[in-house]
Amino acid sequence: KDSSGDTTCIVPNKTMLELGAVLSGLNGDIDIDVIISKTQIFFSFDKIQITSRLIEGQFPNYQQVIPQQTNTKVSINTPDLSLILKRINLFAKENNNKVLFKSTSDGLKITTDTTQYGDGEIEMKTKVEGGGSEIALNSQFTLELLSNIGTNEVIFEIGEKTMPAIFKPEGKDDYVHIIMPLKI
Repeated sequence: KDSSGDTTCIVPNKTMLELGAVLSGLNGDIDIDVIISKTQIFFSFDKIQITSRLIEGQFPNYQQVIPQQTNTKVSINTPDLSLILKRINLFAKENNNKVLFKSTSDGLKITTDTTQYGDGEIEMKTKVEGGGSEIALNSQFTLELLSNIGTNEVIFEIGEKTMPAIFKPEGKDDYVHIIMPLKI
């Protein structure tokens, strides 16, 4: 009540998950009173009170990590890419889950290094804008992203091979996922 302007704080993930679980069980519109002190946050609504300690410090500037320019933009069918990565992951597991993505004029070429079990190479026809970029990513991180992104199409953007890869769900501008590259 005494503050003016914006107030920022870092609330623990566990607190927000608990708050979300309680709110999802309630019906209708609910007014929530939020009180923030230097070290705690307090939520009060519908005879329920939740208090939590705040995390000290400033939230990192995550915008710095997201590349502003990319060379290649690929539109990919999410279930198809998931299936391909599951297949090629049989070989990639032997090499720290490293998978090389290389864009071509008419699609995406996904390969692994040779291991004692062999190697994998799959070409996927898809819409590509831009030149022949390549990046090495952890296949497990990519599979986790694809299983949780919630759309049938994903936009995959590649810049320099040392810059993070950007994944965006098709038609949703409020979500960006980045994966840091592996050394080629």
